[in-house]
Amino acid sequence: MIFVWWSNNEAQLPFKSEYESDNQRSPMFSLDCIPPIPTPARTALIEAFFDDEDVEDALADDSNDACLTRVYLGQREPNRFYDGLLNFELRLEQMRELGLDAHDLARQIALGLAIAHWHAQIDCRDTEFVLAGAEEEGTTHLWMLDFDKARSFEQDDRDVIDKLKAATMGNDPYFPDSSCR
Repeated sequence: MIFVWWSNNEAQLPFKSEYESDNQRSPMFSLDCIPPIPTPARTALIEAFFDDEDVEDALADDSNDACLTRVYLGQREPNRFYDGLLNFELRLEQMRELGLDAHDLARQIALGLAIAHWHAQIDCRDTEFVLAGAEEEGTTHLWMLDFDKARSFEQDDRDVIDKLKAATMGNDPYFPDSSCR
C-alpha cells in the first residue's frame, strides 16, 4: 500500500531541495474513515450471538450501524451477553461458528505487523485489528488502527527484545495463543 501511495502521489511533492532527505521515500501513515461492517454481516452477528428475545430490537437499533468487529484470535471463549455491536469482540470460537478463516486472519495480522515492525519501524503498541467495511460495497476488510501509543524502535537486538516483545504481549487478545486450538 505504501508503494502504491508513493507511486500515485510522489509527483505532487516538491522537487529537490537543499535537504536530500526530503526527496526520499519513507514510512508514512494513511488516514481513512473506517466504514462499518455491512448490513448482512451485522445481521449475522446479531442473529448468531444475541439472545433470541433481543434480536428484533438489536436489528432495529440504529446504534448498531456503527459496528467495528475486534478480531480476538487470542481469546477462545466468547462473551455470551451482548447489548450492542459497537466494538464487538469476536473471539476464536465465534469465528469458527461463523465459518470465518481464522488462519487467514492470523496471516493478515502477521503481515500487517511485519510491515509496521520491519518497514515502518514502529512497535505497534496498543494497535488494534478490526473487521470493518471496505470501499467495495458489501465486503469486509481487516483494518489495523489506533497507533497513538506506537513508538519507533531501532532494529538492534536490545530494542527488538525490549520494545517489540512488550508491545506484542500488551496486544495479547488479538494474537493467536497456542492454547487456543
